[in-house]
Amino acid sequence: MSLLALGLLAGGVHMLVLALYRATIHPLSRFPGPKLATITELYTAFYDVVLGGELVNHLRVLHERYGPVVRIGPNTLHFADPKAYTEIYQGSFTKYEWFYQNTFRHCYDSSFVLAHVPTYRLRKASLTPLFSRSAILKLEHLVQQKVDKLIEGLERHTNKDPVNIMFAFLSTTLDVILEYCFATCLNALDDPNFHLPTLVSMQKTIPSLWLQKYLPFISSIPERFPSVVQLVAPDLMAFDECNKTLMEQINRYVENPDLLTAASHDTIFHHLIVPDRQKSLSKQSLLHEALVLMGAGSDTIAHTCAVGTMHLLHNDGARRKLLQELQRAWPNTSQPMRYAELEKLPYLTACIKESLRLSHGVISPLPREVGESGAIICGRSIPPKTIVGIGNCFVHMNSQVFENPSEFLPERWLQPNSKDLERYLVAFSKGPRMCLGIK
Repeated sequence: MSLLALGLLAGGVHMLVLALYRATIHPLSRFPGPKLATITELYTAFYDVVLGGELVNHLRVLHERYGPVVRIGPNTLHFADPKAYTEIYQGSFTKYEWFYQNTFRHCYDSSFVLAHVPTYRLRKASLTPLFSRSAILKLEHLVQQKVDKLIEGLERHTNKDPVNIMFAFLSTTLDVILEYCFATCLNALDDPNFHLPTLVSMQKTIPSLWLQKYLPFISSIPERFPSVVQLVAPDLMAFDECNKTLMEQINRYVENPDLLTAASHDTIFHHLIVPDRQKSLSKQSLLHEALVLMGAGSDTIAHTCAVGTMHLLHNDGARRKLLQELQRAWPNTSQPMRYAELEKLPYLTACIKESLRLSHGVISPLPREVGESGAIICGRSIPPKTIVGIGNCFVHMNSQVFENPSEFLPERWLQPNSKDLERYLVAFSKGPRMCLGIK
């Protein structure tokens, strides 16, 4: 028998033994789930990659079939009980490094991806001041300027072709986050149709995250083979140009930190670039942090705004109540309302909360790894090193928590017991790794 044949035979035997182990005596073998999912990650890869991010929808089907806890991978459990959310994300479980390092390979050294807790805490401490209430109020005028440009752009379409409201909000949030965090701007709102090439490119790269989860090397293709990408997918190069622009800014500040004093306001670089070069972040880390803030600060907020707008346009009663509240509080529309005044409007606040609930924030489950001593989640004993998670939509769309969960009902946040619902609003996640932009 040739060496090749022996190698193939040995490989086949190894795979068979591994499959039998995972299906019969693995610590998770007592948990229900599809047989194929118990032996290979290819099960979830099919829904992630081949069906283009359909895993979350399929998880609903699996929970209907198998119950509140489903084994969706050889070492992975997914929960549907909202109580599990607090136990998973507010506990001491660490981020599952394999998932984050692969899926977000383009920004693996950012605070969002970091699994090492002490390193994350230092990074978080540096960034938190930028997102404090006082810092936000100080730069409120920047947000107002972008909102004014959004209104002007929408008014130009009043008697013209329809406008893609998602891209209109994306243009706004992208300009806001870049101006707020970096004191620079791509002027996406200047595009008459809200389709700035860089913005379009960013949206087209999102589906690649599913493939990147399993094949992380693809994130480096635009940088390594720019001519090929320019020929096959030219739109993707616009995003690469944005990366280069950010890196040029980083290079200027790192080489001459005194330039930071000339910025119109504090940026992330004021907090992350320090005189002591041994404590300062690398240029790569600075770029990765910038990319995370740019992506998270634009896409999720724009999606929330688009979802809320869509529901208000289809819900005459809610739209009427919101307009009446705004008209009472804002009689002189020639002057903008301050954030401190807007946050006191109960129905507006309820509409925002309902928009957050129905847009979910990050929809896919963000996996955590159980510690060496194991854990108890929803009364079930979970073995050490198990990967666990629950998608936000399984909390937001749970009918036992939110009555008629598919309906846009701002009134649910205005009831005497509404405070009890707050802990189930998880669009910004929960616990020590929750989103810094919650304010």
